[in-house]
Amino acid sequence: MGAVREQRRFNRRPARSGVYALLRPYGHIQGQIIDLSLGGVSFFYYTFGWHVDEVSGIDLFPVTGGLVLRNLSCRTVDDVLVRDQTRYRPLMVRRRHVEFRRLDENRRQLLARFISRYTRPAGALMVLPTCLDKDFAVAAGNLLPV
Repeated sequence: MGAVREQRRFNRRPARSGVYALLRPYGHIQGQIIDLSLGGVSFFYYTFGWHVDEVSGIDLFPVTGGLVLRNLSCRTVDDVLVRDQTRYRPLMVRRRHVEFRRLDENRRQLLARFISRYTRPAGALMVLPTCLDKDFAVAAGNLLPV
């Protein structure tokens, strides 16, 4: 088999450790960013079995401080269960994929700056949150444990 060709409009870049997303309007969902592009973001988050489909925006931020993007317009593309048990049962791990929508030129430039500061080059290994073990990392392919 040949190499898999990226079919997305924008190339995704793996996030550096410590970069997070927070979904609005309620802020119930906050998680570690997996990858990011001008088109959207994906991230892991913890839940007790529920997930919220209603999304009005997303905030992107590094935990160490720095550039923060607030209330970017978006919509959920996918939200999947990654792991139904953790060592802290009944806590579950989910992965959400979000598409950015209606970003004006200023927001797009800020997002491009955020991507250049808080991601690694395309093709670099992604960081695996500590909630997922080495067996999962091997199955996931290009993920590394934190």
